[in-house]
Amino acid sequence: MPPIYGGVMRQLDNTNFTRHNKRAFVWISLIIFCLDLIFVAINYHSSRQALNMTLLQRAKTHQNEFNLALDMTYRNMLQLSTFISNNSELNQLFLAGKKAVEKEGGGAGGEESKQLRQDCERRLNHT
Repeated sequence: MPPIYGGVMRQLDNTNFTRHNKRAFVWISLIIFCLDLIFVAINYHSSRQALNMTLLQRAKTHQNEFNLALDMTYRNMLQLSTFISNNSELNQLFLAGKKAVEKEGGGAGGEESKQLRQDCERRLNHT
């Protein structure tokens, strides 16, 4: 083979090799890119699922806390109403207050209603 022909063949071979390398590089890059996208999607899905689970657990905790507070409030109201209903003096003060408010036109009432509320409060503070 003459040197010129051999040099041209080497150059052609290098050009084909370079084109082949470029194609391989592109394909490998696309495969890596696709795998990376799949990896990111899996991580996103896992993170979102973990966040949803955490939020669900917090919601359940808050619901339980609310139910407990509501139950305690009901019990306190029941205890207070039982205490008031068993105390005849407080019953008389409540009845007098009701009548005073009605006599004074409803709403918050007037001076007589105010005085009866203060008497009721004093009585509750002493028991």
